[in-house]
Amino acid sequence: MGNSPNGHRAVLNFYIDLATFGIWELPGTIVEAIMGHDEETRIIYDANDRVLAIEGYTPPEPTGALKEAIEAQEKLGQPVPEQK
Repeated sequence: MGNSPNGHRAVLNFYIDLATFGIWELPGTIVEAIMGHDEETRIIYDANDRVLAIEGYTPPEPTGALKEAIEAQEKLGQPVPEQK
């Protein structure tokens, strides 16, 4: 996401600030402000504060170790936990 912390982007902005004597701050701030996107998530709890439902959030596709673990479970015939 455009608004999430990113060390590489911060370092790049620092070096651009140094090279332009701080002039980069004006266009850089505008660029950073328009990079993100709006997202709304609703979490519904019961009377015991347990989560009943999560609406409006789609998790990213599994990658790396998680994907390998899911494939290993499928090979062994074990049920894979459902991702909502």
